Amino acid sequence: YLAVTGVQTCALPILEDLKKSASELDADRQQAALETIEAMKEALSDAQPKPSIVKTIMNGLKGFNDCSSFATHVAALVTFVSTHFPGTLG
Repeated sequence: YLAVTGVQTCALPILEDLKKSASELDADRQQAALETIEAMKEALSDAQPKPSIVKTIMNGLKGFNDCSSFATHVAALVTFVSTHFPGTLG
């Protein structure tokens, strides 16, 4: 069980929206997207997420750009990370 801080709890709705929109991706890409979302959830569960890990996962999420709603939720996650963890994606 991972303890989740208040900041990371705020990311959960964004991650859930990402999971829902992953169903709109091509079937062969859905599983990879879901695994990437889960990796981000784990990375953000740390009180001080490692910037290199978050940046790598975020770049992976940005690669699933064949669905506009998924891309919109990725953009929301980018905003969240940039706001709560300044410099992480820099």
